[in-house]
Amino acid sequence: MPSQSGTPEPVVSHYYILEVEHDATTDQIKRAFRCLSRRYHTDKNPGVDATQRAELNAKFTKLYESYKCLVDKHARQTYDTRCASIVFSHDEDPGNWFRQQYEREKQARKEEDERRRREERERNAARARDKEFERAEREKFERTERERKEEEARAAEEQLKEFLAALFGLHGVRKSAQKPTSDTTSSRTAKSESPDASTSGTPPSSTSPQESDEVPKCSHPDEPEYCANCYARNFSPAPTWSSGARWSAGEYDALKELRKQYPCGPYAWDVIASTLNDQYGRGRSVSAVKSKYYK
Repeated sequence: MPSQSGTPEPVVSHYYILEVEHDATTDQIKRAFRCLSRRYHTDKNPGVDATQRAELNAKFTKLYESYKCLVDKHARQTYDTRCASIVFSHDEDPGNWFRQQYEREKQARKEEDERRRREERERNAARARDKEFERAEREKFERTERERKEEEARAAEEQLKEFLAALFGLHGVRKSAQKPTSDTTSSRTAKSESPDASTSGTPPSSTSPQESDEVPKCSHPDEPEYCANCYARNFSPAPTWSSGARWSAGEYDALKELRKQYPCGPYAWDVIASTLNDQYGRGRSVSAVKSKYYK
């Protein structure tokens, strides 16, 4: 509000008028009011002129309004809240404390919000790192399992190839052992066409292995299931896959008898399966024979 001289009046707080601090108690406010009222009351200043009297009345009115506001608890709280948004003219005005306190609290809230946002960003970054680590570990585990399964599959394939190679190799040995040589065939033809042999009636000699159709005997006939050469000469290899035909009672009894005859040995089940296939022609594999026996 401009004064009579045209200059704006300074903005002061009730605390500045009563000359008390912002945290003054009620007793301090009353004591200051009594002291200042004697200074600005017209009855205490009888020798002043009309102009000075008017100025004293104006100051006393402001002094009384400040006192009434600050001695009332609720009115003082409302006024303190208003002071937080008012910029007073004097730097030493106690009312500036409320604005400064509000700015400090505002800055503290801002810093607290920034700290919480920073912590939230750090937590999100930590969760993202954990997820990335878990994903990497999961991919590593899956890759390891895939490589292990591929290695097992390759090993199983190699074992199957070795088994089939050994099986067909033994079958080839058996075929070559049963196939007569050209020298033996020619000697038989020559002997059959020789007149001396036909007239004399003497049977051909069987002492030479080249002139005999018999397969050489096993070097250890008591344990024929241990001899791979005996197996190759006397038995046909069992198929890799079973035909799935139903078992007859006679075939099952023959299986039990063969198992008693060949209880052990690396080729025992191969001999049993080959013998059953030769007798009944059902196309049993080694695994099918073993499953039927232990069922």
